[in-house]
Amino acid sequence: MRRHIKDMINDMGIVVLYGPLEAKGMYVDDYRAIILDNNLSEEEEEMVLLHELGHAARQSGEMNLYHRTRTMQAKAEAEAEKFMVAEEVETYLIENDLDCKSINPVVFLENRHLSLRYAPVVEKILSEI
Repeated sequence: MRRHIKDMINDMGIVVLYGPLEAKGMYVDDYRAIILDNNLSEEEEEMVLLHELGHAARQSGEMNLYHRTRTMQAKAEAEAEKFMVAEEVETYLIENDLDCKSINPVVFLENRHLSLRYAPVVEKILSEI
């Protein structure tokens, strides 16, 4: 696992647990815990961790709203996905010594093995840097 992900986990006081899950991962706000399916590849684990850390960073104390309506759930999931993609963009820029103007969203997504459906999210993140 990349060092900055470990640092985020420690800085946020999150406990990471592994076990058999039907989902790839879940954040349990009451326990400040992320539970990951124990069958994930290392690459999947990092992406799922970043997504779940997005829930912890953006929705801590508000997870009861997550279950209220599909709209609230969709909004929370979109925020967590944006958090994950933003962290990956930042890491990519640093690892490749690039600035935000020299990154191609499609090349970035293919390099990180992320869905091209995130291209608008990457473009928005880059425009905000």
